[in-house]
Amino acid sequence: MRSLRYLILLLISLSTVVSYAQSSKLVKADDKYSNLKYAEAAEVYKQVLEEETENHYAMLRLANCYRLMAQPEKAVVWFKKGINNEAQPINRLYYAQTLKQLGRYEEARTQFESYQQWKPDDKRAESGLNSIAQAENLRNRPIIFQVAAFNALNSEYNEFAPVVHQNSIVFTSDRSVPFKLDNTFGWTGNPYSDNFKSKISEDGTYGTPVLFSGKTNAEYNDGLACFSPNGKLMAFTRNQYQPGFIFSKSTESKVDNVVKLKVMLSELADDGAYGKPFGASFNDPAYSYTHPAFGLDGRTLYVVSDMPGGYGGTDIWKAELTNDLLFGELVNLGPDINTPGDEMFPFVSAAGDFYFSSTGHPGMGGLDIFRAKMDTSGNFSNIFNLGAPINSTRDDFGVYTGNNQDYYFSSNRPGGKGGDDIYRGRQQGIIADFQVVDATTGVGIDAAQLIVEQEGQVFSPVNTNKYGSVSYPLAIDKEYKILVSKENYQTRKEIINTAGFKPGETLKKKILLYPNYDAFVEGIVIEEKSQLPVADAQVTLRNMDTGEEETVTTDFTGLFKIEWYPNFDYQLSADRQGYKPDVVNLNTDNIKPKSTTKQNLVLKDGDFICNVEFKHIYFDFDKYDIREDASTDLNKMYQILSNSKNVRVQIAAHTDSRGSDSYNYNLSDKRAASVVKWLVKKGIKKSRLIPKGYGETELKNRCGNYVDCTEEEHQKNRRVEFKLINEKDEVICESEAKNF
Repeated sequence: MRSLRYLILLLISLSTVVSYAQSSKLVKADDKYSNLKYAEAAEVYKQVLEEETENHYAMLRLANCYRLMAQPEKAVVWFKKGINNEAQPINRLYYAQTLKQLGRYEEARTQFESYQQWKPDDKRAESGLNSIAQAENLRNRPIIFQVAAFNALNSEYNEFAPVVHQNSIVFTSDRSVPFKLDNTFGWTGNPYSDNFKSKISEDGTYGTPVLFSGKTNAEYNDGLACFSPNGKLMAFTRNQYQPGFIFSKSTESKVDNVVKLKVMLSELADDGAYGKPFGASFNDPAYSYTHPAFGLDGRTLYVVSDMPGGYGGTDIWKAELTNDLLFGELVNLGPDINTPGDEMFPFVSAAGDFYFSSTGHPGMGGLDIFRAKMDTSGNFSNIFNLGAPINSTRDDFGVYTGNNQDYYFSSNRPGGKGGDDIYRGRQQGIIADFQVVDATTGVGIDAAQLIVEQEGQVFSPVNTNKYGSVSYPLAIDKEYKILVSKENYQTRKEIINTAGFKPGETLKKKILLYPNYDAFVEGIVIEEKSQLPVADAQVTLRNMDTGEEETVTTDFTGLFKIEWYPNFDYQLSADRQGYKPDVVNLNTDNIKPKSTTKQNLVLKDGDFICNVEFKHIYFDFDKYDIREDASTDLNKMYQILSNSKNVRVQIAAHTDSRGSDSYNYNLSDKRAASVVKWLVKKGIKKSRLIPKGYGETELKNRCGNYVDCTEEEHQKNRRVEFKLINEKDEVICESEAKNF
C-alpha cells in the first residue's frame, strides 16, 4: 500500500538531510533512496553506519527509510541518534510525527516544539501540538464501535482500501501475482500493488481473493478502486510511468525523476467486465492524482493531489464529469477539509456523509479517519474523528460503509498479519450532530464548549467549530447531561436520552445559547382579593419564537425575576392550584441591556385569600428592643408591605402579667413603637402602620397575676402580633405563634 499512499508525498520527503562527504557505499545508498528503493537503501545505510558510527547523515537517511516504510519503531531510534544542530529542521518534524504514531505524546510534544522554534511559520508544528492535546480526549469518549481484523482478506503483505461492489469486496494488495516480470517495488521490497476482489457468498462467507477482472491491472502499481453509483464507471490509481524522466505538459520542462500517480477510468462493457482504462483528463505528469471517489450523483469525482493551490502536503479536490467523460476544472475542497497536513482517501457514503483520512486534523497518531456532513451545495460541517477503536496511533485510512453502521477500513496498527490490513468495524451507538447558535441572532457560536456526563462519568470536553457545529459519539439507551458554555453567554444544560435510537442513526440537536444581555422581566404574583403576594406560584416565561421556556416558583414575597433577550415575542404566565392563571403577552424589541421591565401578575377566583405565613415576634422580660431572632419575620412583613402597596398592618403588642397594669400598658406601647420604628427605617410609610399596646389584657395561657409559671410560659405572652388589612379594613392575614 505504501506504493500508493506514500509515493504522493515523495516531494516533501526528499532532501531531508544536509550534505555529507560520501563514501562509495553512501553513494550507492543515496542512489537507491533517490529511486524510492527504501528497503534496499536501508540495508546499505546500515552497512555505512557499521563503518562510520557517527555519520549523522546516514542515520537520518536510515530513519527516513523506516519512516517511509511505515516502521516507526525503527525510525525513532535513528532519528534520536541522528538529529543534531546541523540536521535540517524537517527531520525534527518527522521525528515528532513518528513519536506521535507510537503514542509517545510527551516526547512528540517536545520535538514539535523544537521544530516550531526552527520553523515558526510552519503550521504543521502547531497542528501537531493541537493534535497531541486532543489525542487523550479522543480516548475519553463513549465507545460506539467494535473492530476486528478482516483476516479472510489479509495476508503477510499489504491489503487496504476496501469497497463493496457487485457482491464482492474489491481491495488493493501488493501480494505476489505471476504475470508481472519485475514484480518488486523497491520502496518496500514487496511486489507492486493490484486490484483484487473477494466474492461474498449468500451465507456471508468470503471467497479466496483473486485479481480483479478486466484490464485494470498493469505492470506497476494499480489500486484504490472506486465505482460510480450505477456501476458503469470505475476509477482507480496507476503509476504515470514513462521510462527516463517526466516532463510537465504545462511547462514542458523537466520536473524530477519521480514516477507520479494518475487517475484512470474504465467503462463497464456489455460482457460485464471493465474495459481498457484511460487517464482522467485532469492528469498532469508533473503532479500526482490518486485516491478517486465518486459522489452520489455519479458525476462528481473526488481526488487527492499534491498540485499547487492547496493548503498542505496533499489535498482533496473535486471535478465534475461531462457526458464525453472529460472533467471540468479541479476545485479544492477548502480549509474546512484540507489542512497544512495531508488529507487522503475520500469516500461518500450512501447517506451522503463524506469520509476522509488526515494527518492535519487533530487525531490520535498518523492518519485518522474522519466523517464530515456534506450539504447539497457541497459545503462541509461537523468534521468528526471516529475515535478509538476505529482510529489508533498508527495510520487508519481507506474507509467504506454502505449503511453508516458496518465499516471496512485499513490500518497498519500492531497485531495484523501484514503491514497494512483490512478491518471491519460495527457501529453500536449513534453520532450526535450538535449545532450551538446564538439565540438572538441564529448565528453559530465558535469555540463553545460541551461537557458530556453520563451516570457520573465525565467525558472529555469538545468545542464547536467556526460554524457552531460539533459531533459526538453516544451509546444507545443512555441519558446524558450536556453542559454548554461560552464566554459572555449563559451556560445551558441539556438532557439527551438516546433510548429508541438504532445503531448508525444520527441525532441532530440545535442548542440555543443566550448572551449575557442582563435584561430581565420581574414582578409580583398577587392574589386579586387580598392584594397580597402569592407564594408557590409557578411563573413561566415562554419564548414564542424559539419555543423555549423558563419556570420559577415564587416565595412568600410573590416575587419573580427571569432573564430575557431582545427582539423576541414572549408569553408570561402565573399559575397556582386553586386560582385562574394570568397570562400576558410581551415583546422585547425595544429593551436595553442591563434593564428591568416590571410586570405584575394577578391570580383570580381563588379558593382562599391568605397564603402568606409569618410569625409573631417576641421580647425579653421588661424589654422593648427588637431581638435578633425577630429579624426574619420583620423582614417578611417588610417584603409584604413593600410589594403590596394597598395593604396596611395592625401591630398588636403584649406583655406578660408581671408588673402593674399601667406599667405593662406603657411597655406594650413601647414594643409596638419599636416595630413601627424598624419598619419606617426600612422605608415603609408610617401611615400604613397601626400600632396598639394591650399590656397584659390578652394573655395566651393561664399565667395571670400571682400564678406560678415557667419562664417559657411567660415568653409566649411577651409578643407582637400582626394583622394585615385591606382597603375595606378587612383582616386578610394574621401572624401565627411560634413553637417553643
